Amino acid sequence: MTGSLAPVGLVLAGGRSSRMGRDKATLEVGGQLLVQGQIRTLRRAGIQDIFLSLPPEGPSPVPEIPVVRDRREGMGPLAGIVAGLEAGAPRPILVLAVDMPQVQPRFLRKLLDRSRSGVGVAPRIGDRWEPLCAIYPTEALALAQGFLTGDHRSPSALLDALQAAGLVEAAPVPSSSTATLKSWNRPDDLPEDVQEAHDPAT
Repeated sequence: MTGSLAPVGLVLAGGRSSRMGRDKATLEVGGQLLVQGQIRTLRRAGIQDIFLSLPPEGPSPVPEIPVVRDRREGMGPLAGIVAGLEAGAPRPILVLAVDMPQVQPRFLRKLLDRSRSGVGVAPRIGDRWEPLCAIYPTEALALAQGFLTGDHRSPSALLDALQAAGLVEAAPVPSSSTATLKSWNRPDDLPEDVQEAHDPAT
């Protein structure tokens, strides 16, 4: 990252996890909660200050990490991004979804190396953005707030607008690396050992 303030890390864990059937943040993987693993990944990438994005109410699975809350329930990941930008200002934020555990520190470091003052970076696979593992500059806040109060709360649409405004650049992801950005949305997405550990029948 050149010529800019060090980013704040933001682990997005405010979703309902309805397709998974349980809170994804508290899945145990390799002896630690999924959310703890994402915090560790951010720290290994060089991020010192980290926020955890959570719903408007409820306990935190990692009380030692500062929390930012969605303003209202059910507003999607954009609400967490806005809350993170507000809490992190004037620093940019490096967003990492809790359910993307295959993202490695070296991948995040590549994003950090590509970013610069006032301009964020988001992975792009073909014609599709990955908005939940991306760097958002603090200058994105006003646009993001506008999207949040509007009818269209798509983080990908926000990235289209930020790119048009010169506030975000695309980082093309080769097909050989797309698995890095795979989300664990359903029980079938989990590795077999994790499925067995959380199977109520076992």
